[in-house]
Amino acid sequence: KLGGEVAEQGPSGITGPVAVAALPGTAHLAPVFAAISARRQIGFAYRGRPRHLDPWRLSFRNGHWYLAGHDHDAGEERVFRLDRVEGDVEVTGDAGAFERPRHVGAQPPPWEMGVEEALTARLLVDAGQAEWAAAHVGPEAVETWRPDGSVVLAGRVTNRDAFRSFVLGFHDNAEVLGPPVLRAEMVKWLENMCGRGERRPEVSG
Repeated sequence: KLGGEVAEQGPSGITGPVAVAALPGTAHLAPVFAAISARRQIGFAYRGRPRHLDPWRLSFRNGHWYLAGHDHDAGEERVFRLDRVEGDVEVTGDAGAFERPRHVGAQPPPWEMGVEEALTARLLVDAGQAEWAAAHVGPEAVETWRPDGSVVLAGRVTNRDAFRSFVLGFHDNAEVLGPPVLRAEMVKWLENMCGRGERRPEVSG
């Protein structure tokens, strides 16, 4: 069971409903799963905008359901969190209206599971953790290995919060090289966490 209530006899012999786990976004699972099975397009609102999607895959990660598919409005593959879908999911179009790509079974990394404007992040990881980082993201994300053993990784980011969490996992062994907007966001976030806010230390030299 994905959620709801079940009747269970309590210690006093009284039978009544007992709440069980209700996973975020489960209200949309039935129509989305049906649309994926029948290969029918769906429509829904997300962050105040209408979306028209060829639904490819449902996945569950870190307590949330995610839907991946081809977003006709964006013209590319996007991933949506089901609990952030606004209102109902409308199943439209004919059955068999699209073909799912072969890579649909692959689970994208968290920083690609979002609908923010896509950008290519460049991350420098120190030699001590470079091997692990490269193995984690895959060889296609390795931009260059440096003589000191460090590695520069490059990859698509559509979920900046998830990318920041990934970077912070390296503590002081990683540095966001670019693009400038992503680096500036990381610096500002760290400054706010340190309680410095608008105040920046002067840099000499």
